[in-house]
Amino acid sequence: MKSSGLSSAVVSKTLTLTMVTATDGGSTNWVCTSNAMQKYIPKMCAGI
Repeated sequence: MKSSGLSSAVVSKTLTLTMVTATDGGSTNWVCTSNAMQKYIPKMCAGI
């Protein structure tokens, strides 16, 4: 990963995608968690 020339708003921040099995036992979903400000994370993670 790039370590210089980054916004201080994203330096040392994390974004984790975790695969979880749905309650029906057959499908899966992805759960996104991040400690970055919401405006810097992908739209698919909006609302976390």
